[in-house]
Amino acid sequence: MASQLKDCRVLIVDDEPSYRWALKTALSAVGLTVEEVESGEHALKAFNRARFDLALLDINLPGISGVETCRQLREMARDVGIVML
Repeated sequence: MASQLKDCRVLIVDDEPSYRWALKTALSAVGLTVEEVESGEHALKAFNRARFDLALLDINLPGISGVETCRQLREMARDVGIVML
C-alpha cells in the first residue's frame, strides 16, 4: 500500500492557510504527494500543468466558487476524485 500512496498526487484548494497546512501535514505524513493552492483560479492552473489523483476542494472560495471550480475540474479531468470540504 505504501508504494501506491507514493504515486498519489493530491491538490488541496482552500483559502485558509491553517486548513491547508493541517491537511498537507497529515497527508504528507502517510506518503502522499501534496500541493496546495488558495483559490479556484489557482486550482485550474495547477490542473493545467500537472496530473492529480484527488482534489480536496473548499466549497466557499473567493473568486470562482468551490462548486464552479468543481464543475470546471470535472470537465478537465473526469477521472480525478474530488472531495468538497
